[in-house]
Amino acid sequence: MQSEALARSNWLAYKIADMYYVKGIPSKEIAQELGISLSTVSRFVNIAKNEGIVRLTLSEPYRSCIEYSEILKDKYGLRDVVLVPFDGKKDGVNYEMDIRKAVALEGARYLQRVLTENDILGISWGRTMSYVIHCLNPCQKSNLSLVTLHGGLSAISEHFDVKSLVSRIAMAMGGKRYVLEDEAVLKSPQILSGLKVKKENQALSEIYSKITISISGVGTEYPELESPLLLHPSITDADIKELQRAGACGDIALHFFDFEGRECDSSLKQRIFTIDYSKYKAIPCKIVVAAGESKAVTVRALLRGNLADVIVLDKDLAKAVIDII
Repeated sequence: MQSEALARSNWLAYKIADMYYVKGIPSKEIAQELGISLSTVSRFVNIAKNEGIVRLTLSEPYRSCIEYSEILKDKYGLRDVVLVPFDGKKDGVNYEMDIRKAVALEGARYLQRVLTENDILGISWGRTMSYVIHCLNPCQKSNLSLVTLHGGLSAISEHFDVKSLVSRIAMAMGGKRYVLEDEAVLKSPQILSGLKVKKENQALSEIYSKITISISGVGTEYPELESPLLLHPSITDADIKELQRAGACGDIALHFFDFEGRECDSSLKQRIFTIDYSKYKAIPCKIVVAAGESKAVTVRALLRGNLADVIVLDKDLAKAVIDII
């Protein structure tokens, strides 16, 4: 009779719901305090949830992050979507830098969560990538291989150059480095042709076919020319105008792409030393980290072109992408 009475006790269901869900008291302590078995506590915990005594919901902005991530994942067949509910002031002096750092931190966490010792990790250049690498946990060592996805961009910034970034990630995580030593943006197609036949560069090209994971940021050329890649001294005003005529929307791993994620056919393409577009697209897990609503059209384009398998974005950027799908 006692067990039957217990089974019908609505008060006990309310009491246990409050202790477990609201106060966060462990099941074992609840059982001891109420003088009941652990299995009875478990049963009432489930009753409280199933019968609506408690309602479990995520508060904002976390609920929107989950909702937006599921929309983007389903729409584009992505492996994963990670969103950051950044709450900084948009009119703040350091907003752009702070939001990039927040997204980079989550990108670093995701990268370290999925990497294995057997992986070959391809790395691109940029400000966001610099923040990602700064956030890596040096205590989590891994015997993976690291490879630059393209040549150097020291003419723009030593700090954000891919060779520097690979060295920093090797210091943080260990691993073997494969570095394309030559400059990325060249003055003529003939120089690029000569570099490609060098023995060491051909060997690196073979490694490109074996990359299992890559991580990169994305530059944007629409609606404004915001990409720092365009600051390279070997990229002329004529080059930029040609890219605009070709419908350039963004750049990834030094490849310019249009609004459908297709590589732009411009003369500049013949002067940039980087992984082939087809080889980049064939990488099994391409992680792209981006921040800022101004990149919405660019992110949509790279998703249309299957240039990412995993995206790490701030919530507002994700919402902006969804609004223009």
